[in-house]
Order: sequence, then structure tokens, then C-alpha cells
Amino acid sequence: MVTNMEKNRGIIISLAVLAIVVYSYLMYASLQFTSAANGALINTLTPALIMLFSLIFLREKVSTFQFLGLITSFIGVLIVLTKGNLLQLFLTHYNKGDALMFLAVLCWTAYSLVVKKAKGIPPITLVAMIAIVGTILLIPFLFMQPLQYKEVTSFGIIGIVYLGVFPAVGSFIFWNQGIKMLGAGKAGITMNLLPVFTAIIAVILGQGLVISQIVGGLLTIAGMILTSLKRKQVSPEKSMAPQLNV
Repeated sequence: MVTNMEKNRGIIISLAVLAIVVYSYLMYASLQFTSAANGALINTLTPALIMLFSLIFLREKVSTFQFLGLITSFIGVLIVLTKGNLLQLFLTHYNKGDALMFLAVLCWTAYSLVVKKAKGIPPITLVAMIAIVGTILLIPFLFMQPLQYKEVTSFGIIGIVYLGVFPAVGSFIFWNQGIKMLGAGKAGITMNLLPVFTAIIAVILGQGLVISQIVGGLLTIAGMILTSLKRKQVSPEKSMAPQLNV
């Protein structure tokens, strides 16, 4: 009997290449040339691209509420990132790092579509297999750019452990499960909450919060609520009523 793991072998390899190898490399490489602000701005394209490609390749239906929610969240995120100065989008200098970040966004979009094809594998098991395959594929890169042991600090080790536990494991488990439950398009819009949570953490760490960030955060959350709304289904009795009156 062919196991679920064997059936999904090609999908697991594809997911490992997209998320662990290509996406991670492009994202970290882009931040060597561009700012975190630019990277965050480009990442706001992710939900729209996921929804668009879900519509094209997965035939997922996009409701009016989802579309309005996407636009509302997108505007809210831009307000948070630019602190209310939307003209900053056109005044910002973009470079090759931004191009790499855009490629990373496309990679994550592809991952979000492909992961839905994995059938019959528990979320934790799927993430474990993706991580194992991805680690094996990354081994050759270790020799291309050897680790500089003298530059490793205790703070750096803590950062690596944090990245390994939360973004690399926890987020993948919740993301994969969310896509299976909501669909790639609706789940993708939740990525617009990243700048909002970043602003909240910044406040907790003692940084100030301006009015535009509060307004942008509320718009982002409002967009999330819009995407969760469903059309009222018309009952068979009501749908037949006009015909009975003819």
C-alpha cells in the first residue's frame, strides 16, 4: 500500500525548496541591500498575490466581502508602515534588494498554493518533513559560505533559537493548518496583521505610537472582519417565491 508520505513526496520536496531554501535565502539576502521598511512594504503585496493566484490556479471564489476586506487591510497596512504619509511610497528609493524581496513574496505565494495539495498528513508531520528535506538541501550552501565562529555572540545564538522555534516551526504549523481550513486566499489576508503586531510589540518595548498607526491598525482589523463575513444564503422557499407569484 502506498502511504500518504509516498503520495506527497513530490509536494514535500517542492515545499521544502520553496519555503526553506529559496524563500529564506531571498528574504535574508534582500535585507542586505534594502531596509526593513522597504521589505515590509513589498510584503504587503503577498495577500493580493495569494488571492489572485488562488482564483486563477485553485479556482477559489473571491466574494465581494473578501475583495473589500483585502483593499481595506491593504490601505491600513500602508498607513501603519508610512505613518500616514502615503506619498512616501513614491518617494522611497528601491534597489535590487527590493527585487529579491518581491521574488521571495512570489515564492511564498507559490508555497501557500502548493501546501493545500498535501493530503492526509498531520500539520506537525508535514512541517517536520519539510524541515528535514529543506535542511538536507541547504547542506551544500554551508560549504559555499562557511560559518564565522568568531562573530557568533550569545545574542546571536538566542536569535537563532528563536527563529528555529517560532517562525521556522510554530508559524509553519499554524499557517499550513489555516490554509487547509480557510483556503489560500482568505488565509493570505491575515499576513497584513504583521505590521500591526510589530507596532504593538514596539509599544511594549517602549516606543511611541502615533495616531496614524492606530487608524491603520483599526482599518487592517476591519478588513480582516470583512473577509470573514459570508453572504446570506437564500432558502429554497424564498428563492421559489418570485416564481410562484408569476
